[in-house]
Amino acid sequence: MHFRFDRFVKALLRKALSVRGEVSTEVEVAVDAQRIDVLFYPRPLNTSHLPELGLLGRMAATPCLFEVFRDPPYTEQRRDAIRKLLSWHHLELLREGRHARASSRRRHESPSPLVATGAPAMPVLWILSAGRPDGAVEGLVLQRLEGWPDGVYASPQGEVPVRLVILSELPPTRETLPLRLMARGATFARAVQDLADLPADAWERRLLAPIMLSLQAKIANAQPIRPLSEEEKELLVNGLKMIEAIEAKGWKRGIRQGRKEGRAAGVREGLEPVLHQFARRLGAPLTPEQTDTILHRMTTLGPDRLGDVVLDLDATALAAWLADTEAR
Repeated sequence: MHFRFDRFVKALLRKALSVRGEVSTEVEVAVDAQRIDVLFYPRPLNTSHLPELGLLGRMAATPCLFEVFRDPPYTEQRRDAIRKLLSWHHLELLREGRHARASSRRRHESPSPLVATGAPAMPVLWILSAGRPDGAVEGLVLQRLEGWPDGVYASPQGEVPVRLVILSELPPTRETLPLRLMARGATFARAVQDLADLPADAWERRLLAPIMLSLQAKIANAQPIRPLSEEEKELLVNGLKMIEAIEAKGWKRGIRQGRKEGRAAGVREGLEPVLHQFARRLGAPLTPEQTDTILHRMTTLGPDRLGDVVLDLDATALAAWLADTEAR
């Protein structure tokens, strides 16, 4: 995965899955120093009070590995993912698991949660791809997974459980939202909007929106130092759209309730990363007048225009744009 997207996806999976079990990222596999993106083991606990996690929760019902690809993986990348699964299972789970259990018995300690249930079964390998990989369904002999949404494919029952999720083919429902946030293009943009449209107390908003905003702030911090990649620009613009939607939602709620604090609440929740980007570009704290201008233009011009302006203009031109009452 690309670096920033890699960190975003791992943070998303770690945050979402940590309520259900043990999550590890960047798990080293002994052979050729390979690293697993995300390794998950569910905890045996009462889950009645936990968020459902939608489709991701179904996928994480058993021990599993996640390998996530911003670009559809080519043949060798898919084979590398399968090699990681086999290497981890045979070299780590079988050998180290048995040693850990024997050591725990000698010391009268509780075994590790990874080995507490006895000889480990083969975890499921979930390959998550933003788009359809060329030849993957045919090459891996995959079939639509019965009883699952569109976009989920599985290998025939056998010793190596491989699953492929084509994120762009998932239906745009709340159940698939955490996974669609790992996609790109129109699928990713729709997922960001869906996230912003949820109530403020929805578990997806509480767990996932801060990750999205944190990523956007980091990209904005990097923007004055070096040119942004097309991927980073996509993440930044869609983050602005989410902020605008959250702010607008708070504003409209305040209007409906006849309370001025509705707009203020929306600003507090969503505008700070945008203001930070403008201040970084200008090289100075924003004045109250500049802050009011940004808020007004977020509403009248929309997030796409603000994203273009803060990315394309230098400090002098940006200050002039903010000062110009007729600027568009």
